[in-house]
Amino acid sequence: MRALIHRGLLGFAGVASGLVLTALVSWLPGERTLAQVALVNDVDGALAEIDIQYHPAFHEQSVETIADLLAALPQATVVHIVVEEQAAFDSLREDLQRRGADHPGLHPVVTGFPVTPWAKDRFGTLEADGAPVIATPPDRPAAGTIRGNDGLVPEVLCREIDGVRCQPLPFAFEGGDLLSDGDRVYVASTMVARSQPTSAADREALLEQMAATFGKPVLPVGVDPGDVPDHHIGMFLTPLGDGVVAVADPDMGRQLYEALPAGEQTVEVETAEAPYEPFRYVLQAMEDADLEVVRIPMLLTTSPRVYITYNNAIVETRSGQRRIYMPTYGIEELDALATAAFTDQGLDVQPVRVGNLYENTGSLRCLVGIVRRA
Repeated sequence: MRALIHRGLLGFAGVASGLVLTALVSWLPGERTLAQVALVNDVDGALAEIDIQYHPAFHEQSVETIADLLAALPQATVVHIVVEEQAAFDSLREDLQRRGADHPGLHPVVTGFPVTPWAKDRFGTLEADGAPVIATPPDRPAAGTIRGNDGLVPEVLCREIDGVRCQPLPFAFEGGDLLSDGDRVYVASTMVARSQPTSAADREALLEQMAATFGKPVLPVGVDPGDVPDHHIGMFLTPLGDGVVAVADPDMGRQLYEALPAGEQTVEVETAEAPYEPFRYVLQAMEDADLEVVRIPMLLTTSPRVYITYNNAIVETRSGQRRIYMPTYGIEELDALATAAFTDQGLDVQPVRVGNLYENTGSLRCLVGIVRRA
């Protein structure tokens, strides 16, 4: 069945039109004209400014990944390191220098409170009339716990970075829910469920509101939350631009992995069939949407939400060349197969090790907030 695209144009009848108008007008309080707003494209544009949250207690799990990413990033990229205190930044930088991964664009952002490493979760990035907007959910966890403190980071970034402002969105989301290319926004049913629509009409109105707020059509992926994997959409879907999407295929990964010699099988792979069905659903949904699907191997482990996934990557375009910062896991055959899949699509693959990180239920893209693309 062909997927329904929600375009978010003004003039929809009933409740949808009221929600859409509210979402757009709110961008420029006091102004009579509407801003040109769009969710930042996850494919095109170079990484101009990013943020990485760092806590010394999570050093061993994250430093290898941070080092590999910084070593691969162009020197022109500004990297804001969000820390509780200056000493944590200084210590991290000393370690990075020892690893040969120091970066000239590093900039400390001192919060005065501890944060987790999951920089992606608490905001998304939009542009309003060409200026970057850090978009936050309407409700955030209470501060005071280290996880709750993450919700305070967007305002700190907006205070510390020139030309960036914060704006709450009118619906619930986490940063990992937001995924876009130049043509559409991919919205998983798990993200829709965060706003708890009570009827099919509410769901349709919410999708129209999202399309208007994001400034481009929305492609819903799934209807019920159980249709899709129980994780952020960036863990299993990667837009590559020009109507191409890379989609996680755990059946492919399991087949390759089970063919390895027993001594090389160091991960406990899920064997029950039910957890594989949501991934098969997504693959079919993308084909039904007339997109070109590139299957990327992945492994489902027996630990819930612990994926060996190559889709949790970061794509950018510089001087006409698309580059992907791709997580690797030290499973040679899988790493090579994923690399080949992206290389065949014309991407310059930059490997970033996440072997010490992924068992904490996240991967590379989860560590990086995009502040600005150029």
